Amino acid sequence: MDEDYRRYQPAILTWYETANHAFERGADWQNMGGIENSLDGGLYNFKSKFNPRIEQFVGEFNLPVSPLYGLANFAYKVRKK
Repeated sequence: MDEDYRRYQPAILTWYETANHAFERGADWQNMGGIENSLDGGLYNFKSKFNPRIEQFVGEFNLPVSPLYGLANFAYKVRKK
């Protein structure tokens, strides 16, 4: 990003205009995507400027439950080479 324009924070304007456009057309909410698993990262700091409602969903992290996962993962790595 050009440092001369960084102080104008164009990402904030882009998100604001996108949300405004959606709300004018009847949207009730806007999904801004995920955040890290903590509330102290840069992504959260940016999104917190929009007064977000944070919702946690099942499946945010994948936990392999099949005993074949290890074998499948190994096969994937071998094939990828």
